[in-house]
Amino acid sequence: MATILIVDDDPRIRRSLSKLLRSYGYEVVDACDGQEALSALVENHVDLVITDLYMPEVDGIELLIRLKNSNRNAPIIAMSGGGHLDTGAVLTLASGLGVSATIEKPFATDDLLDLIDNVLAPVAF
Repeated sequence: MATILIVDDDPRIRRSLSKLLRSYGYEVVDACDGQEALSALVENHVDLVITDLYMPEVDGIELLIRLKNSNRNAPIIAMSGGGHLDTGAVLTLASGLGVSATIEKPFATDDLLDLIDNVLAPVAF
């Protein structure tokens, strides 16, 4: 099964997403911010990154830029519940940085699981 990196500064969100994804058979690695995520990516093979965009230290936008510049191939799902920018605007910005999908917090479990399935599905030829 795929390994998913969850990046969010809220420990409750990390715990609940980790528990949910493990219950569906995924391996999970988590990080509290972009800097910790970058370290986790060096130490672990990751098939998918799910990252919040508003975090202290290295935020999600900076993480997306660094991942794009590092030529890592893992798809990325960006999530946000808002911040100093409108949620739609920051998710649009993330889309422009090459994420595979976006999702607005709060989200339904089934919506996230469907998004993960779609992003991890092999490309049909």
